[in-house]
Amino acid sequence: GAGVGEDCAVMQLAPDEVFVLSTDPITGTEKDMGTLALQITANDLASAGAEPVGVLLTVLLPPSADEPLIRRLMQEVECACEKLHIQVMGGHTEVTAVVNQPVIISVTGVGKAKKDRLITTGGAHVGDDVIVTKWIGIEGTSIIAKEKEEELKQHFTGSFVDQAKAFDQYLSVVPEAMVAVAHGVTAMHDVTEGGIYGALWELAEASGVGLEIDLKAIPIRQETVEVCEQFHL
Repeated sequence: GAGVGEDCAVMQLAPDEVFVLSTDPITGTEKDMGTLALQITANDLASAGAEPVGVLLTVLLPPSADEPLIRRLMQEVECACEKLHIQVMGGHTEVTAVVNQPVIISVTGVGKAKKDRLITTGGAHVGDDVIVTKWIGIEGTSIIAKEKEEELKQHFTGSFVDQAKAFDQYLSVVPEAMVAVAHGVTAMHDVTEGGIYGALWELAEASGVGLEIDLKAIPIRQETVEVCEQFHL
């Protein structure tokens, strides 16, 4: 069930198998919404040690939305589903004046896992090592680089901005989660809202342990540093 730092709920099926469910909105950007929606939800499921199976989407669109926008959004979703080997199981799309930009208000992901392979945020023990894959801040860096591309190109080279935009290729933690589960990981949590500090706090709070973290050991790309300094983030 619900708990601090736990992004997924679990429902038992057969004695040895469970359904894993997760839900998230996408509100911070209009660019690549469909891709982000699928990837973030798949990451939540993978961080629980589950195999993503499908998603249900609730999409709200402003009256100004046209057919090409809707088509592009759903093409992004379908492309992401193909890469993740999952399918859209259902959902709802509505045009309403209560929003002034497209919003994926709910992405409900469905996954499955063997009961003995389930991983929670709250499973960490005293003496465990803390590992972060790739780099922190890659989703935010990519979103900012796409939303503020022209402004950034006034201060940085085009290749630098393009590289920052391309950070979205690193968003998936599904492969790393599979490796971690196979090698006895005790807890997993994907870094989303609240960044690395939020993820570490939720991991510690859910597990009932303290963490000793070396700030200089946290991996971060120079592009992220430059973008953050440019916008005082």
